[in-house]
Amino acid sequence: MTAFTDTSGTVTFAAMTGQVLSGVTAELYNKRGHGFRRAEYTRALNKAIDDASGLGLIEVFDSTGGTFDADSPEITLDVQFQEIYKVEYTDADGFFHEVKKAPRWGGEGWTGLTGQGKIRIEGQPGQLADGRTLQIWGYGRQASLSADSDTCALDTTWLIARAKYRLADANGDRRPDLAGKLMLYRADAKDLEARLRKLRHADAMRVW
Repeated sequence: MTAFTDTSGTVTFAAMTGQVLSGVTAELYNKRGHGFRRAEYTRALNKAIDDASGLGLIEVFDSTGGTFDADSPEITLDVQFQEIYKVEYTDADGFFHEVKKAPRWGGEGWTGLTGQGKIRIEGQPGQLADGRTLQIWGYGRQASLSADSDTCALDTTWLIARAKYRLADANGDRRPDLAGKLMLYRADAKDLEARLRKLRHADAMRVW
């Protein structure tokens, strides 16, 4: 953008490299040096996402791609997993069979290795799953946003409220009006935290 006329609402751009079609939208930031830059919005949103860690978990799924080996019963999970609640294996006919959760450490079934990002399948369930592809369900944290095409599974009402607080907190020195509203924005986000909570599956177990 090279110029903007308030009275007419006209935006002037430098020569475009391609045709601008009807329906194409533009994002305008920091008009006349006021407001926030795009990077500041992104940073505030990602700080809000970090604030939700451990509270606003989202459902994740992964197929291990390889086959399970009962002689090496530990499986390293994708980094997206914070907790798991269900493990299945695929039989020769393509049908899925659930592997039960072990009632205790070392018992038959799957167990999450807390702090290691792994699960272990032992006993008869491990023998049945030997040589089969696994599917795993669980909960993970929302990844940071970096591109316009990125999506966020967290509650948007809470996310916007928390991002407002983060923007105000980071810019109180140059925007005194925001400094005065800082505690209000924080309280708004706190009141909306209940929207992040998820009723977890009874078998959910932490792996990180």
